[in-house]
Amino acid sequence: MKTGIFSDVHGNLEALEAVLGLLREEGATRFVCCGDIVGYGPDPNRCVEIVRGLHCTCVAGNHDFGAVGKTSLANFNSSAARAVRWTTEQLTECNRLYLENLALVEEEIIPGIQESRIPAPERGEDSRTRGFQGSSVRTLESLDPGPLDSFSSNLLVVHSSPSEPDAWEYIFTLGEAESEMAHYPGGICVVGHSHYPFAVEQMPCGPARLLKQETAEIRDGAKYFINAGSVGQPRDGNPRACGIVLDTDRGTITFHRIAYDVSAVQRKIRAAGLPAFLADRLDIGR
Repeated sequence: MKTGIFSDVHGNLEALEAVLGLLREEGATRFVCCGDIVGYGPDPNRCVEIVRGLHCTCVAGNHDFGAVGKTSLANFNSSAARAVRWTTEQLTECNRLYLENLALVEEEIIPGIQESRIPAPERGEDSRTRGFQGSSVRTLESLDPGPLDSFSSNLLVVHSSPSEPDAWEYIFTLGEAESEMAHYPGGICVVGHSHYPFAVEQMPCGPARLLKQETAEIRDGAKYFINAGSVGQPRDGNPRACGIVLDTDRGTITFHRIAYDVSAVQRKIRAAGLPAFLADRLDIGR
């Protein structure tokens, strides 16, 4: 099974359509979104509608919650705050409610990623509902329920950090990622927020290491911290939109990049009266 993972769409319709098209071409049949569907970009409603239509696991980002009044804009820079306020004015009621009801953290059990075991639940505790900091565990219908007595979820989805999901902390360095890995028991944690794609692996009792290849093997017993990068506003110096394919049949995770019509998005940003900086930065991926 192949799962397409993406993050930080930021109202960039052209980039979202390009990434979803690529992930589908690569064989993804289901999707996970790490948040920030809106903010910065000129097509918030259409982007929310597309993500809603995927019926996928999706968590809230700071721009999503900012646009619906669930997080303060005090720590947003002036361009970001201006774009969030503009987004608030544009959102339809249905899309506003969707963003408002997103969770900060979601968990899933994915068939084929069962190597990272954690202790069985105590007597009387239901391993099907035990979640990370109050999140829910989603069990795919195709998964045989047998192994559930020996491990909890193996895919943790959060926008910023598992240690403090509502603090909107940025994780950039290997040391910061390794620190975050102490806050979940095993498996794979996927995040966004920094707009900078990377993957970190840690074997039991060993140090964390940065995985530099585009396709990385998911090894037995290892724990992973993966940043999905950004669909709509990359900041790693590569202006192409980013997405990930998690392949449980091959036991791999692969980063993909794709070009899209940047000029079209820039024209719409400027026509909407949003800060010109938000258009200009898309050319350089910064």
